[in-house]
Amino acid sequence: MSTQEGGPEARTWLRVQVLLKEAKTERAQGRYRGAVAKCQEALELAPDSLEVLETLGDIHVGAGHFSAAMESYRKVLQRDPSRPGVEEKLARASLSQLGFQRQMDYGQRLLDRGAQADLKKASQIATSLSILFPGFGQLLNRHYWKALCMAAAHLCLILLGFHVVMDAVRQGQAEHRVEIRSAPRSPYQRQPTMTGGLSTAVQELKRQGRLWQIGVLGGLDMGLYAWAILDAGLCALRREEDTFV
Repeated sequence: MSTQEGGPEARTWLRVQVLLKEAKTERAQGRYRGAVAKCQEALELAPDSLEVLETLGDIHVGAGHFSAAMESYRKVLQRDPSRPGVEEKLARASLSQLGFQRQMDYGQRLLDRGAQADLKKASQIATSLSILFPGFGQLLNRHYWKALCMAAAHLCLILLGFHVVMDAVRQGQAEHRVEIRSAPRSPYQRQPTMTGGLSTAVQELKRQGRLWQIGVLGGLDMGLYAWAILDAGLCALRREEDTFV
């Protein structure tokens, strides 16, 4: 390149040298983005400058952008395969890129393990809540309408079961009172009474042939529990997966 004083080529050459000096100063101070910008400006003025390309590669190495550095060094070697030190710089950048990639892969594996642990924990919490009461796990997953429907269905089944039991007990007590009134008894004989409690309720349900009603309601409630538990666990997994993605 001609450096005749005052000529356009000389002014361009001087401007490139100034930009290179500024880029190296920026690099030395750790301002890699500014250094890259200076080199790119210099390349617009002198696209064939090997010095600028090599300096750009050095800046990319300092910034940890090893792929970009390798690209710059390869461009230098394509134009001047014998340029001193560039092959060694390319080899070092390649090794650094390999080590960096391994570190990234290892970090990603750690993140994946942490994500899997979080997914498992979220699913366990939602499942445990649904075991306590159908719909609680859905509340954790923010499926509010589903939680409301499950809780309402569970309460309705409980109330229906309670109504069946109480109705059987009341009917048994009424029949018992009728039997007492109609049966002859001695004035000194103690009047029999109908004892309460769970055993009495079960006996009345058996006697009246209504145990099947309790069985149906219990089966429906168990099915609701199973659905709530399974749904809570799966929805928690999907929700956490969407969060990580």
